[in-house]
Amino acid sequence: MENPACSLSTKNFYGSGATAFDIKDAGFNYFLLIYYNQVIGLDAFLTGLALAFGWLSGLTISVLTFIVLLPSKNIDKASIHAML
Repeated sequence: MENPACSLSTKNFYGSGATAFDIKDAGFNYFLLIYYNQVIGLDAFLTGLALAFGWLSGLTISVLTFIVLLPSKNIDKASIHAML
């Protein structure tokens, strides 16, 4: 059974729905940087490096998941929406 492709409007709605999460995440990282730097006393460079590593690992996992699932012919609609 063929799965229909997601329309551009569906992709846009899912992308705009992720905006709230991204804003929350950026604010959390901002205050986390201040907390680790001023309260705990960790160097700001090391704190920023840790936050960048977390961001890059999440990005890498997302890209690799997309690459692995892309050639698969048995992708259901939930998997497509999870990749967006």
